[in-house]
Amino acid sequence: MIKHGMNRTKLHNMWGNMKQRCHYKANPWYPYYGGRGITVCPEWRNDAATFIRWALSNGYDETLQIDRIDNNGNYSPDNCRFVTRPQNMVNRGKQSNGLTSKYKGVYWDKSRNKWHVRVGHKHIGRFNTEIGAARAYDIAVREKYGKFAVLNFPDR
Repeated sequence: MIKHGMNRTKLHNMWGNMKQRCHYKANPWYPYYGGRGITVCPEWRNDAATFIRWALSNGYDETLQIDRIDNNGNYSPDNCRFVTRPQNMVNRGKQSNGLTSKYKGVYWDKSRNKWHVRVGHKHIGRFNTEIGAARAYDIAVREKYGKFAVLNFPDR
């Protein structure tokens, strides 16, 4: 029985994809979600209508994506919001390619022997110290994304 009348809508697909990433090992995204312990809260997992009601009363529109405020937290009303795709990309975990520092957005530039900072595709600058580079990243990302910025030093 359909309780919400929203089957085959973008919002209903968002709900289904969220569950798949977190709870079905065969999903190709499972290692990055369920494999890391991320789950969908029971009230959303068991009832699409509950998720849809929450989404419609919390800023959902078809141009936005669901974002977990704490990238290591679960999908739940207190940890989710709707953001644009660029805003959502800022909240990704730190990439691991062997040239990154322990700080988000900071990379070692072997050719110049300096720390390189990028926000998305934008070059911010090169710095002598890793911490200086991380602080420059925080300034740039806060300026660009405001309250959606995920900072290296959130208490500053």
